Amino acid sequence: MGDATGHHSAHTPSGGELVLRNNTSGAVVSTVPEPNHAQAAGGDRRADGSARTGELVVGHLLLTVNGPEGSTPDPLPEERRPAAPAAPAAPAAPTSSARYVLSGLLEREEQCARLRELLGQGRSVRLTGPHGSGRTAVLDAVAASCAALTPGGVVRLSAHHKPLGDVLQALYEGLGGAPGHRPSRRELPALLAGVQAIVIVDDVDFGGEALDDLLGAAPDCAYLIAATPETQAPSVGAPIEESRLGGMTRAGSLALLAKLAGRSLDESERAWAVDLWFESEGLPLRFVQAAALLRHREVAIDALAGGLVEPDEDPVPLPTVAESAAPAVRIARGLGEPARRVLELASALGGEIPTPPHLPALVDVGHGEAALEELVEAGLAEPTPGSTHRLVEGTAPLLAEDWPAVGLADAAQHFTWWTGHASVTEAQIAAEAEVLLAVLRTDQEAGRHEQVVLLARACAPSFALAQRWGAWERALRYGLESARATESVAQEAWFHHELGVLTFCAGAYDRSRAELEASVALRGALADTRGTANGRHVLELLDQALVLSGATALTAARGREERLRRFAPFTTLRNASRSAVASARPSPRPMGRHALDIQNQPATRRQLALAAGAVVLMGILGAGVAVAVTSFGDSTPPSGTPVVPADTPATTAPAFPSTADSPTDSTSPSASASATGSASASPSASGAPSANDGHTGGQPNPGTSSTPPTPTPSRPGRTSTPTSTPSSPTKSPTSTPSSTPTVTPTPTPTDTATAPATTQDTTGPMG
Repeated sequence: MGDATGHHSAHTPSGGELVLRNNTSGAVVSTVPEPNHAQAAGGDRRADGSARTGELVVGHLLLTVNGPEGSTPDPLPEERRPAAPAAPAAPAAPTSSARYVLSGLLEREEQCARLRELLGQGRSVRLTGPHGSGRTAVLDAVAASCAALTPGGVVRLSAHHKPLGDVLQALYEGLGGAPGHRPSRRELPALLAGVQAIVIVDDVDFGGEALDDLLGAAPDCAYLIAATPETQAPSVGAPIEESRLGGMTRAGSLALLAKLAGRSLDESERAWAVDLWFESEGLPLRFVQAAALLRHREVAIDALAGGLVEPDEDPVPLPTVAESAAPAVRIARGLGEPARRVLELASALGGEIPTPPHLPALVDVGHGEAALEELVEAGLAEPTPGSTHRLVEGTAPLLAEDWPAVGLADAAQHFTWWTGHASVTEAQIAAEAEVLLAVLRTDQEAGRHEQVVLLARACAPSFALAQRWGAWERALRYGLESARATESVAQEAWFHHELGVLTFCAGAYDRSRAELEASVALRGALADTRGTANGRHVLELLDQALVLSGATALTAARGREERLRRFAPFTTLRNASRSAVASARPSPRPMGRHALDIQNQPATRRQLALAAGAVVLMGILGAGVAVAVTSFGDSTPPSGTPVVPADTPATTAPAFPSTADSPTDSTSPSASASATGSASASPSASGAPSANDGHTGGQPNPGTSSTPPTPTPSRPGRTSTPTSTPSSPTKSPTSTPSSTPTVTPTPTPTDTATAPATTQDTTGPMG
């Protein structure tokens, strides 16, 4: 296109054109920087954001982000340690828009005054309400009224799709923390002690211990936290109060609808609004959307009738209750063309809306600010504290069913080029984090894995430098999955290495070890000596961190060596990697497993505890073995004495002697013990058939236990003599029961008391 048409053509890296229209006149106004082809083609410098690098102070580490072989952590020199946070800037006076918000709320003045009073007393409050209840509007009003209550003013934060670590980092930066410094959670309370401010956090989706960590990070600040009722509750005893934000009354809802519609309501509209109030339980967002429906209805009536419609006619009926419950599709029909295109793009991105400078390149919308304002007034989009916009909860799924995905085929290419431009900062890239992640997700679902790898490589370093580590990890995960899909081993190794460094700095040592070992193995297979050396250097730091934290790193290091030996290419290049590490570091640093003299190091508490536990366990096992041997030794029956009498009835268990046994049964063991050379005792004890067994045909009793015919040594101290081996094994054993009463008279007290005791000792250890 030429200049005569009032448009400007900007070339993309692929050779296409991006048409940027002027907002007011025909003059060319380009908000997206043009690519520099000479810079992209010169040398080895890449045209995307994958060439960005920098340094961060992470706890006690100095992290070099996106070095030549990947990110590299090193011990922090003492001279690089950041100073204490500076005092926050003086709070700014409330703007006219903030005062308008404060005075424009309906039926919220009393609750806002109560929240302001609690925050002024230094008390923290958790404001809960469903989606569409007006939580953000209440936070805006309270923030405007509390700007001068504390020396530190008001700090506005958003926890939308952010983990706790990113929220704490945003809190540290908002309270005057040093740039490029990411302190650990244990360091934050000491660094932020004495800082007095009011911290307002919206869209918090965590509770419990995570919320306790947030409240304890700045102990002298008062917090106002907004969350939904489904969010986890605070822990018991947490220093925070609860405040419930409910719906509006019927009168307040009708007044809000009339105010936003810009006119009074007629009878049919009032009846429709009352039905909507019953169905929505007075949520303000539903009446904001209802006002948009009324405005679109008036426009449709004027366009249809040309202003000559009779008062009794109603060419555009009011929406039904079902349509009012999910009005996104009907509201979208009444939007202008630019707003519709932006809405289609946002629905394809899962509800995330790019900032206005990107809209001309993505959906050919020149008036991006006006389109976003129209969406906000219609109740379909909402602004965020980061000067960005997103669709309200539940809108994107309703629109995605009917609208195709637009503007996504070239979105990754556009953002890949944009991240590498010299005029774009890491903070600007971080502001578009949710949009970039949405593009990565949609392209991966569509199978465009090459574009996902390029965009992930381009935006990941900026996320790391901007302290958006939650977005950094998600981008690396998307890139890793797409690299596997494209079978790009080098890219997969890079993503594994970056994930290992990220988790190492975050303190997740187990995950870090797995990622780093995978990266070292893949780079070893590619004969990448320098990349392998960098990965092993981080593994050495990991081993040292485990030793300093009191864990046993030696076993983990040996296991790592065993797993790495499975890769033959890495085994051949191991010596070269070590020499490369030595040449890269001029002075040897005592860190890691290779620099530790384990023999000269004092034992740790864990090792001492394990040694003491082993000694105690061996003592317990020895005592148990001694008791068992003694018990079995005492249970040895005397010579010729069967464990169970031969004449015991089959219904009596051998382990439980019964008092109903006949005298003949109880005296049988004594008779066998006192008789010398008795030939009848041995067959009965060895399980031979007896006349009193109650079986016919001379069959043996299956319930009688048998013992070998070898002589059993008698217990010391007893006067009974050993029973001799029977001289005639074929002799009939039927004479034993008949001869027992005549051979043995009344049993002695010693023998009578010994027989039951012997039976109990034998079954005791088994029972």
